[in-house]
Amino acid sequence: MQSSDTETKQLKDCYLVIESLSDIHKNLDDADRALADEVISEWALSEDERLRFDALALIDDLRIVKAVPTLRSLIDHLKLSNAPSAPDE
Repeated sequence: MQSSDTETKQLKDCYLVIESLSDIHKNLDDADRALADEVISEWALSEDERLRFDALALIDDLRIVKAVPTLRSLIDHLKLSNAPSAPDE
């Protein structure tokens, strides 16, 4: 039960972070938003699954079209990956 509670809290915290980052992104000017989009795209290629998850959620939520080439690279990488999470990503 405690494990389930902990996992639920972590998921809630994760989505709060994504929501907060999304709100910040929406309030940026065009130049800063373009830079933020590049950084988020770089995160999508991270070896850190949590950072990659956040990036993918932000790309989806914010409809970051610039990230399409990065997403294609990620797909190619994941197709060759033996990581347990690769098929789900």
